[in-house]
Amino acid sequence: MMASPSRTRLAAASALALPIAVLLAAFPSLAQAAAGTIQFVAGSARVVSPAGTERSAVRGMNVDEGDTVITGSDSRLQMRMIDRAVLALRPDTRVQVQTYQFSGTEDGNERGVLQLATGMLRSLTGLIGRTRKDRLLVVTPT
Repeated sequence: MMASPSRTRLAAASALALPIAVLLAAFPSLAQAAAGTIQFVAGSARVVSPAGTERSAVRGMNVDEGDTVITGSDSRLQMRMIDRAVLALRPDTRVQVQTYQFSGTEDGNERGVLQLATGMLRSLTGLIGRTRKDRLLVVTPT
């Protein structure tokens, strides 16, 4: 008797589940949720990963911890962070999301650190900044 196509797919998916779980346990950063999502882009902007991979910024794109967001001289960009904060980047801005963690509840682990290298950043505070001001930091060059 031949196995049905759905049983074959289920068996294949089950066979992959354990290796994926082991990978995620060994490398927890692979399981991390995005720190935020790009909501609006006007002009040219890009996101650079910690490994140096560069991609054009587009609406709906996730921004992860470690990513650097760069706006061009003709651009503006807005991101909604996981704690519902909104970051507005002006032209010629470079900001790295060093860390941004929020589980959806106040569990003591929520925190955000942004490194503003150049340009202008405006923030509408999210839940981290409203409830734990000491856990939200924007580092500037001066």
